[in-house]
Amino acid sequence: MSSNVALTNEASSNHESLKKNRIEVVDIARGLSVIVMIMVHTLWMYGSELTQSESVIGDLLHLLGKGTAAFLVLMGFSMALSSRNTAFGLISRGVLLLAFAYALNFLKFIVPITLFQTMPESFVQAYQWQSPLNITQYVYLLLTGDILQMAAITLIIMGIFNKWLSSNSFIIVFGLLIIALSGELRGATLDINGLGYLASLFWSDNYQVYFPVFPWMACVLFGRLFGNLFVQRQHDQGYTFKMMAITGAGLIACGVGLIAINTEYHFNNFFHLGPGGALYLIGLNGVGIWLLFHLIKILPDNKITQLLCWCSVRVTSIYVLQWTLICWGMGVIGFKTLSPEQLMLMLPLMIVLTLTVHYLLEKGIQFSRQIIRNKMQADSCSDRLNAS
Repeated sequence: MSSNVALTNEASSNHESLKKNRIEVVDIARGLSVIVMIMVHTLWMYGSELTQSESVIGDLLHLLGKGTAAFLVLMGFSMALSSRNTAFGLISRGVLLLAFAYALNFLKFIVPITLFQTMPESFVQAYQWQSPLNITQYVYLLLTGDILQMAAITLIIMGIFNKWLSSNSFIIVFGLLIIALSGELRGATLDINGLGYLASLFWSDNYQVYFPVFPWMACVLFGRLFGNLFVQRQHDQGYTFKMMAITGAGLIACGVGLIAINTEYHFNNFFHLGPGGALYLIGLNGVGIWLLFHLIKILPDNKITQLLCWCSVRVTSIYVLQWTLICWGMGVIGFKTLSPEQLMLMLPLMIVLTLTVHYLLEKGIQFSRQIIRNKMQADSCSDRLNAS
């Protein structure tokens, strides 16, 4: 309990300095996406099939899960404001994020299976496998493509095209091209060792890769478009988010129309969208961000918004931690075992556990660094005294 109070107090103390240098609606929206992310992943791994498909809480969390696109739109928006918005900066961040992505797969899957030996057999059987796994199956798990892989590849591609990303026209054409090709390329592969997996990262239609670059990169590009507009309009938030809502409404109309014509092609499933589904989700989240912008203006600053801003700054590390805790927790909870009532109890527990563990780890790292600095300063003073 004391660590939770400390976390809230720290969020409050840092909030004023954050407000000076950041856009509050972006941080609050990204912080909300962090909390929703923890709840959705808890549903996926712990909720029974009945809970996921035939309960109010399951339906609600699946609806909230469509906010994934908001995280990517905000990622692109923030890129336009970043001082590291250079080709080298984007590519180096992409490479580092890609390393984090595969390290996370190791923590999520390989560690509980091989080191702890706590992964439920039902999880293994969901892949139509049996324990013990062979090396090919371990490699399959290690190469699972999730949103971090997609975001990393997107950063690298945007780094390559960085000098053209200041042009709004280029972004619109590039984004629409990715959306238009997403349905045509979906499932295409290359019969060359290694390149088949690379192709799946870009336009997969299977669940080894959950977030292929096509069409999800388009969310980041449209976010970058509105980040550019924000800079060009001298940081006029009202105008920027109004245009985001107008554009979003247009994209929703186009997306819904295309889905109505051919649902299987244009929506397919949430992870492997076609053009209509991509347009719909980008538009939906654009309108949602505009609504949040106006909601924040009429609500007083409070501990919850401060905590959401705290989460926003730490989005990547919280993402890694929550997946690790959820997957390791299957050794206790099991895989897809919880009823709707049990899941309702588990959701706040996982949120509190994730944020508390993150806070304690962060404080532990800060404490260790301070000890090292003090030791170095003491050694330096000792050396100067001995020299004199």
